[in-house]
Amino acid sequence: MNLDFSEEQKSLGSELRRVLAKHSGLRSTREALEGRAQFDESLWRTLGELGWLSTAIPSEFGGQALGYEMSCVVAAELGASLAAVPFVSSIALAAEALLIAGSPEQQRSYLPALASGARIGALALVEELGPISARSIRLELKDGRVTGKKVAVTDGLQADLLVTVARHHGEPQLVLVNGDAEGINRIPQRGVDPSRAPCC
Repeated sequence: MNLDFSEEQKSLGSELRRVLAKHSGLRSTREALEGRAQFDESLWRTLGELGWLSTAIPSEFGGQALGYEMSCVVAAELGASLAAVPFVSSIALAAEALLIAGSPEQQRSYLPALASGARIGALALVEELGPISARSIRLELKDGRVTGKKVAVTDGLQADLLVTVARHHGEPQLVLVNGDAEGINRIPQRGVDPSRAPCC
């Protein structure tokens, strides 16, 4: 069994490496370490414009439909360059949650913006320490409003789209919350990795 990337995937990875080399990963990571920036906005825009954020997103939602292996190539190159961008939170978690559990309307409304980098998503799932299960979900959805709290939301400070799970009539349901919605209170929490922006 060959678990290596294909030659085409390796070639695309080399192309991305050249793009990343023009953006000083060490500089943007240092700014994150010192608290001057949460992520490299210029690099994020570039990645979106060049299609690097949309490799695994279906074409009907503005993606390139190149598959998860190509998305892994992108993630590997971003990690190797210490790129200070919310790729895992926005693409691997939030967009993937929408692909798996979002309604067709939610997918059409939000996936193109995530694929282009116009919006940044975050997955808000954890509420307390311990196993995550339907019974542990306390966030409530009632009359179109969610109440409660989530913790350890990676890239939650800069996300403008929060993909979360709330209880609705006793059952867990995928809920999308705009980051600028009234009543949202984000409290920065410093994690163990100082090269990452604080979560909330």
